[in-house]
Amino acid sequence: MRVIEKKVIGAFLNGQKLTISNTSTNGRSLFLHGHEIARFSAKNGLELNFCGWVTPTTQSRLNSLCELVLDRRPLSIKQGTPRSVVNGFEVPACEFFPLETLTKQNT
Repeated sequence: MRVIEKKVIGAFLNGQKLTISNTSTNGRSLFLHGHEIARFSAKNGLELNFCGWVTPTTQSRLNSLCELVLDRRPLSIKQGTPRSVVNGFEVPACEFFPLETLTKQNT
């Protein structure tokens, strides 16, 4: 995990504001290049979003968040499509999805 990810995502999880380079948080949402890639939702808890940017940088930020919360890096990108390595499910590229989606096993 990169130092920038550890610091900014740590601040996000602790409800604090912090900006380092292209990654920032207001304590309620996590942003990459101004795009909201994670947020706390009253309905779903922690939600993630690639914001249409299925890139190694977005994947890295989201995986680092997951690593701090779930103790694993569950997202991969295969042929431009984000997937959960836990269960092989495709995850949305342009909308929020609950973090719990990445913890469900195939049945």
